[in-house]
Amino acid sequence: MIHGLCHDGLLVEAEKLLREMGGKGCSPDGCTYNTIIRGLLNINETTWAMKLIQEMLERRFSADASTMELIIVLLSKDIVDPALLMLLKDSR
Repeated sequence: MIHGLCHDGLLVEAEKLLREMGGKGCSPDGCTYNTIIRGLLNINETTWAMKLIQEMLERRFSADASTMELIIVLLSKDIVDPALLMLLKDSR
């Protein structure tokens, strides 16, 4: 469901669902976070993505290969702040 919301550009709704999951007995996992983060990065919402990455890391999840690949591509185009990559690197 979150993937579909992100695919359709409904990131606010996807994050809202993320926040509601725990209260409904279905805690979000790393895949859930990575899906929303990729959706945010695809539309250059880097500040929002960085907040979710920080939250994801605090919950002991890590970025998956496709999220890291997207961050590297965006870095090469000077679209995202290099601090994003450092945040992920420091978490390992």
